[in-house]
Amino acid sequence: MLSRSLPAFAPIALLMLGSCGGASSRDTGAIVRNVVIFTVDTLRADFLSPYSDEVSNTPNYDRLAADSVLFERAYSPASLTNPALTSMLTGLQPTQHGVHVQNSGFREGIVSLPFIAQASGLSTGSFLGNMCKFQDIPHTVYHDGWDRRFCGMMDDPENYSEQYLWDESIVTAGLDWISEQERPFLAWMHLMDPHAEHHPPPRLWDYETDKPREKFEQYVYYGELEALQVPPAKEVIERLRALYRAEVAGADDQLGRVLDFFDAEGLTETTALIGGSDHGEELFETWSRYDHGLSMTEGVLWVPLMVRAPGLAPRRFESPVELAQVTPTVLELLEIDPPYEFCAPSLLAENPSRGYAFSYGSTWVTSVKTADKRYWKRHLKEAPTRVEGAWRLEAPWFTEPQLLCEYEPDSPTTPVFLPIAGENEKTAKRMIAGIEEFDRSLQKFGKGFKINDPIVLESLRRQGYLIDESDDSK
Repeated sequence: MLSRSLPAFAPIALLMLGSCGGASSRDTGAIVRNVVIFTVDTLRADFLSPYSDEVSNTPNYDRLAADSVLFERAYSPASLTNPALTSMLTGLQPTQHGVHVQNSGFREGIVSLPFIAQASGLSTGSFLGNMCKFQDIPHTVYHDGWDRRFCGMMDDPENYSEQYLWDESIVTAGLDWISEQERPFLAWMHLMDPHAEHHPPPRLWDYETDKPREKFEQYVYYGELEALQVPPAKEVIERLRALYRAEVAGADDQLGRVLDFFDAEGLTETTALIGGSDHGEELFETWSRYDHGLSMTEGVLWVPLMVRAPGLAPRRFESPVELAQVTPTVLELLEIDPPYEFCAPSLLAENPSRGYAFSYGSTWVTSVKTADKRYWKRHLKEAPTRVEGAWRLEAPWFTEPQLLCEYEPDSPTTPVFLPIAGENEKTAKRMIAGIEEFDRSLQKFGKGFKINDPIVLESLRRQGYLIDESDDSK
């Protein structure tokens, strides 16, 4: 099959990086006609049974994992939705695409995955439960290149509905659109639960005997617990985790609808499915924090990632990979020539890992995760102080110039901080050198795009997304 080429009119910029990754592990005789990306906002890897020893409450993720290449250590580039999803759908690091916070679009000269797919003749549809206001904003991965843009998010305070209903509408709209397609297609479904607030589907939670707090009451309640800067009582954390787990089970139900639809419509043999998340959630286990913005913890940065495709043999891959590798993977599956070389290889490569994964806390902090350690390097001379609720900046990755930790096998999200001395000092110096060398290897693109639309900004404020908007890096 001849590869599709991006038309010459596409506004592309060359990115000169050394090739890496090696040959594809997929049977090249199998043809992928369509790709569906199924992501769930704020979904931690360790709350899915394929990643955990806990009793399964995610049977549909079990189904997907059994037929997929499952990446045991996949990492988000950011703790906020916009930069994370921008990396996923551009194949670039935040230092390249320029999206570090919520109210920004990617730089000039960058083409997103949906734009490339659309220009190559595919139908494209996105069905979102978050970041919906960005669907009308150019220079974002939510706008550029989509033939069909559907918003399941009902964020009008006077017409508010539960988030699990958003997700049901997203999957319904996505499957209806897929059933209408006569051409090959790229579809993206992005669900909202288990993002706060936590109101699981009634079939998964007993509201009569244990009714959750209302939306804004939850924000106030957990915010007050955070401000105490001490871990909440054990029963508080256990109930929060139970609410979160029930919402994860709800997302699993929606994945089951997609898998059943594929089987019923005969799409399984021609359609690749990529399952993942933008980032996870801190649940008071690492520091006095509930949420994800400003949290550079394993619970936030470690995300699920699975690829099921015709001709791709199931396996588990242990070494670190990155969310940005989704774009080169999709282009390889669809046999579309990339417009430039990406920051990391396709996940279909025989060895898709560099041996480490990068994550960024705005432009303030870079973190590197290896197989067994995590390192944080603060780029500011002094700890940042300009964010509302400044106690949130008292996390060690902001207060300390550098940090190093390791993780115990039986507690993979709880860091054991190491003194940076002796052999650990040598490790830290190697990490610093690696960060600097990697950053030098990345060609930067054009000018960034700031989003100042008052409707978009108000939507972000209501969701608590504008807390991390200051930039002390300059």
